[in-house]
Amino acid sequence: MKKESTEEISIQKNQKKRLSEPDIAKCICICIVILQHSGLVPNRLFQFFIMFDIPLFFFLSGFVSAKSSKKLPFPVYLKQKTKRLMLPYFLFYLIDVLVYFVLQRINKAPFDLLSIRHNLILLFTLFGVSVVWFLSALYFSDITFHLFLSLQKKGKIFLSILLFTILVVARIVRTPFETWYVQVYALNDGIVPVLPDIAYYLAGTFLRIPMCFLIYALGYHIGDIMEKKTYQSILKKWNKLPRAFRLSLSMVIAMFLYVLSYYASVYNEVGNLAVYHYGNSIILYLIAAITGMGATMFLSHAIVLLNFRPLVFLLTYFGKNTLILLLTHLDFYVLITAMKISESIPLLHSRLAFRLPTILFFTLLIEVPVIEIINRFFPFLIGKSKNSPSEKGKAV
Repeated sequence: MKKESTEEISIQKNQKKRLSEPDIAKCICICIVILQHSGLVPNRLFQFFIMFDIPLFFFLSGFVSAKSSKKLPFPVYLKQKTKRLMLPYFLFYLIDVLVYFVLQRINKAPFDLLSIRHNLILLFTLFGVSVVWFLSALYFSDITFHLFLSLQKKGKIFLSILLFTILVVARIVRTPFETWYVQVYALNDGIVPVLPDIAYYLAGTFLRIPMCFLIYALGYHIGDIMEKKTYQSILKKWNKLPRAFRLSLSMVIAMFLYVLSYYASVYNEVGNLAVYHYGNSIILYLIAAITGMGATMFLSHAIVLLNFRPLVFLLTYFGKNTLILLLTHLDFYVLITAMKISESIPLLHSRLAFRLPTILFFTLLIEVPVIEIINRFFPFLIGKSKNSPSEKGKAV
């Protein structure tokens, strides 16, 4: 009994220790997102990256949730997540509108009231404006999954059938629904009437939930498995192997999974989780997403095994602040500024292979003061409270 209790204490200590791999994986993915938003990533690579970068954020949110929120009653969890995700959702849009008005005033340009109306519809249907769509989608997948956990067996079966039905409906109606919206747009000289606009985006808010839920649930269950004694026993044996062997094997697995993800994405159409589009085949989409996510996690593990502390520190720093990076790199014009700086460097401007890393470098550099200012003075913008150090670094 004594030996068993000692092992349990060891496992509990292991669980409490924050893993570096999820933060590094988030950093890798936010870097990919930033580069994609530059508009300079070649089409094939764009098609490959979009299959797993944002899905990995949903996966990791579920993964972290398995460790932190198991015992919370659903009403308490709902309140926490509403503050954590929906408060930034609305606040960042208001800031974005203020920035827009200031820039229009400086440039002495007329206000595009129709565009603002459209954006308000996007906001209040919870479809999301710009990158904040992620917060809305994560909120619904997160609370739906935890509602699922709180239900009895019959409730779980009913909710599973409902989500599967929504997924099938999304698959069937997406193309005709989009065609109808484009026709309405064309017939009204590029101005969609209010009711069709609301209907289109409100439907989109709910039709993308099942896939986000599925990826979130996968992350939750992987996180749950990693808390079990069996996994801890396997991990202990793995850690006894030579570090060079573990590093090499992790890299080989990562490269193999990236190749699988690449070919699955190339043989599919471009998928986009934001608009519930999974290409020609949901199966190929899932293969590309799961293998890409797995590859990124193995790559993150390999980086940890390298044990180069400055690199691990930098990657985990940006990984812990993914939410700020996601919400500010576009709408705060950080990426645009970084692109203009890179254009001013003659040798790099004409070489894409050099220009993309340069854009990324300057974006992250500019983001450092933004991250520090928000974390220290305006934590409420990202759903945190000033006196809650335990919230620091939670997954988005």
